Amino acid sequence: MMGMDSKEAIQLLKVTYRQLNYMLKKVDGLVPVKYGESQGKARYFRPYDFTRLWLAFALKADGYAYSEIQKAIDILNDSWDGESPEEAGVLLALRDGKGFRWASDTNYTIDVGKGVQPASDYDSFPKIFYNVKKVANENNCWKDETKPYLFRPNSQKDRVYGAACGLVGDGLAPTATAIARITGMHYSSVHNCIKALAKDGYMQRGEKQGVSQLYYVPKE
Repeated sequence: MMGMDSKEAIQLLKVTYRQLNYMLKKVDGLVPVKYGESQGKARYFRPYDFTRLWLAFALKADGYAYSEIQKAIDILNDSWDGESPEEAGVLLALRDGKGFRWASDTNYTIDVGKGVQPASDYDSFPKIFYNVKKVANENNCWKDETKPYLFRPNSQKDRVYGAACGLVGDGLAPTATAIARITGMHYSSVHNCIKALAKDGYMQRGEKQGVSQLYYVPKE
């Protein structure tokens, strides 16, 4: 199955091992026991697990207590099965600051001081909304758990190829810039991986189609 280990998870979440372990201890339902146990084995996080962790740490950063984070994760787990990012929604914080509600409709707009903009452009807006759908889609490069790794698990080539597949599947151009944003890798590393994948026949050069840089699409 495809996923990530603790090292990659903390890099993407921008937290420490200690913070990750404490969050897993304080909040139930973040990861299944068989994937979350660390007694002698490395933790393994699936795409859905990572999305739940992202939400938990986003709420923590916004000042919510662990009891409130637990309520939010319970709502998420009851509202979305994690199978398809497109079926996810947003978590809305109640105005009194004492709860949340789930919304499947993500067509919200917000005023961020630069005029009204689509909420779908943002991962979150502190204590207003948390865009689970957007984050789930962006980290969907690990979405196909039925396929084996083409390369060494969680290697840079594997991450780049997975991100490219996810972008193409969502109808987006898999540019090096987009892949770097999703994987958290440096642009030059992504570009080198793309060249290596193209040389090995796993990817091919795409047409510009109005963009300023060439991009690649996975071969059929």
